[in-house]
Amino acid sequence: MLKIRIGLLSRLCLLIFVSTVALACEEDVTAPSGLGEPFSVYGVLNPRLNRQSILVSPVSDLLRPISDSLDATVVSMDVKTGETYFWKDSVVTNETGHLDHVFWSDFRPPFDSQHRIDVLRSDGAGSSVEVEIPVEVTISEYDMGNRYLIAIVRGNRANLVRTSVVYYVRRFPEPCTNPQFYYEFDHVDDVRRIHDGWEVRIDMSEHYFMMASYYVNDTGQPWNLKFPISNGLALTNIELRVTIGNLSWDNVEGEFSEDVFSHPRTLSNVDNGFGFVASGYNQQARLLPSTSAVGDTWFFDYVMRSSDGCSDYCACGQF
Repeated sequence: MLKIRIGLLSRLCLLIFVSTVALACEEDVTAPSGLGEPFSVYGVLNPRLNRQSILVSPVSDLLRPISDSLDATVVSMDVKTGETYFWKDSVVTNETGHLDHVFWSDFRPPFDSQHRIDVLRSDGAGSSVEVEIPVEVTISEYDMGNRYLIAIVRGNRANLVRTSVVYYVRRFPEPCTNPQFYYEFDHVDDVRRIHDGWEVRIDMSEHYFMMASYYVNDTGQPWNLKFPISNGLALTNIELRVTIGNLSWDNVEGEFSEDVFSHPRTLSNVDNGFGFVASGYNQQARLLPSTSAVGDTWFFDYVMRSSDGCSDYCACGQF
């Protein structure tokens, strides 16, 4: 399915936060009686960001909008080094007009580290969660010389939460005077686990036809792809984009789904509380299909394969 997305990981964070807000802002929703857990905690620690943030909400018999004052102190510790971080409270207004408490701290958790977050109330009650930061993955490619391009994402003790491939193309003929467009495709069904990571199989021809279906000729009819010399797409660049998460991203079925955030009990790793705090980051890599690989597709080959850092023939003044 074709999707244009901005910020893979930010969308996951937003989904977590919106799910929590939706639960916290309905005053007619009653929580189970007798709950002793003091807090719900949601968030994602990102080793690529210098500032971390989590959403903290109190647990009460009646879920309702909270005030600008919250009896909570948040402290985290790097389990391996013992370094401690104190988090600050910021009150923000969510999209429903109610208040949320987003705690933040300026630090960058190292890859392959472990952190414990404690949320404490003045009476001594508290919730806690331990978060493992995944390793930094590497992305390489295996070019078989045909339309099937194989990308290898290597990294242990991590989950591949999302994958997508992005094509940068220009209309042919006269590709250098036509604007450049990009199209992003999910690869949910084209990923398989290998012993040290994942293999992503990319069918460039299938994607070409999907992209071309969005173009029509002067009479409003789809392109005649049997004659691409008069109507076609020039390929300038391909990127693989992945979202890497820690092992907590797995739910009971073994495959991550956004639906697990619909109820706080479905996926939770918070001790003496509710919520889900994970770790993850986005990574991308440019893929360089060979001339023979592009030649096995309907694309015109405008891929820049030099090492000068430029990724587009037209933009680099080659044509």
